[in-house]
Amino acid sequence: MSIVDPDKAYVVLLSNSDVVPADHRTWKHPPYSGTLDGEQIWGSGAIDMKGLLTVFFTAFLTSDKKIPVHFLCTADQEQGGKEGAKFIADTLLPELKARILLGEGGFGIADLIDVSNPIFLVDTAEKGSLWLQLSVEIETTSHSSTPPREYPLSILLEAVRKATEYESDLVVLPVTDKFLQALSEKSQKISRIIKRALRLPLIGKKIRLPLQDNAYLHAMFRNTVAVSQISGSSAKNVLAKKADAILDCRLLPGIAADNFINDLKSTINDERVKIDIIRQSLANETTFDDENFDKIRLAIEEEFNDVKVTPFLFPASTDLKHFRAHNIPCFGIFPAVFSQAELNRIHGANERISIDQLKLAYSIVINFVGRFRTD
Repeated sequence: MSIVDPDKAYVVLLSNSDVVPADHRTWKHPPYSGTLDGEQIWGSGAIDMKGLLTVFFTAFLTSDKKIPVHFLCTADQEQGGKEGAKFIADTLLPELKARILLGEGGFGIADLIDVSNPIFLVDTAEKGSLWLQLSVEIETTSHSSTPPREYPLSILLEAVRKATEYESDLVVLPVTDKFLQALSEKSQKISRIIKRALRLPLIGKKIRLPLQDNAYLHAMFRNTVAVSQISGSSAKNVLAKKADAILDCRLLPGIAADNFINDLKSTINDERVKIDIIRQSLANETTFDDENFDKIRLAIEEEFNDVKVTPFLFPASTDLKHFRAHNIPCFGIFPAVFSQAELNRIHGANERISIDQLKLAYSIVINFVGRFRTD
């Protein structure tokens, strides 16, 4: 959707309209109601990503007509984007005419470690996504009242335990190094951590950092493994002959899936456990040392007296990856300020966003697209 000269190169505002399933029993308000309770809007996707969708669409409708801007909304990001963003990136790029794409990924955070003022994290790189299925299938006693010493589900649970306890070496990538520099300028605690870490022996670019207390930060430095689903028997008193588990693995840029899977097989060390790839997307990056990033930074800085804007490695995956694959500069930022507690509600119960944060994000986005005005 566009409202200006189609021959120009466009700023593309990208968001998705789909959300993950929600259990209404755990919500204060119905998860798909968009209930306005005081100064906050409640609903699944309020932050991820209906809120940003609303900001982008409003900015698109109200921006100066001399600004070449597209609004792009997709509907299957949570399932990988194959039928949405990937299809558009692979087949409709000539029509899109994107010079820069702004989407989800980063945000302003109010309470990162001991930083008193907000820090805005701009997604310029993302980890790869690797969904694996672990399977165990062997003959076993059927009735659970007489269990053998080992059976498929017990073998699988031991494999899952080993897999989720697996820890790769922590790696400081260039984008993460830039992020650490920004934090050290705002936080004495982070500055001490970095100085202490730099005194440790280095092996290439691998380094140990004491960031385990913050899961979000820790995920920026290492490959992670999480179990999201386990299945066995459909009856409570039957031992299944086959058991499966789904692992959601996130890989740092530069890590090959085959090498990671081989490490995982060595960690599990059980030939009865079969590992299959269900879905894979590659890690991706955009340069952050250019005028595009500067335009984002300046738009945010105009709203605050003392704020830091830094590139960072987003530990999850967004639709940006499909456009970065075609060398389009892509940046991920929901330019509002959230607490860690608010961010932890994403994909969970009682997700909500304040009206004030939507207004702030709108103001920053309008400022940003205005920097591409053509007279």
